[in-house]
Amino acid sequence: MKTDSEGNLLGINNLTNTQYNIQISPNPANDQCTIMINNIHGKTVSISVYNNFGQKVFVETEEKIHSTIYKKNLNLESLTPGLYFIQIKIDGQMETKKIVIQ
Repeated sequence: MKTDSEGNLLGINNLTNTQYNIQISPNPANDQCTIMINNIHGKTVSISVYNNFGQKVFVETEEKIHSTIYKKNLNLESLTPGLYFIQIKIDGQMETKKIVIQ
């Protein structure tokens, strides 16, 4: 995912990182979703959500993971219905997933 200096989305790099099994559910979602990542022990994770205009609308602070499985519930109730992109950074490597908010 490419962003400008203000954090707006410029494009998406479709990087497939087979080292991690990233699951987002439910999708489509209403007011919350859960992100689960396996094989993550000792890694640093940060999560950003972008709308379909490329604007960053949600940021979860970076954190060091001390277990094998990372599970994070995201509160999305402030987002309007539509298509969003969840950018997950794991030790600097990015993966982008689509999510629909109903």
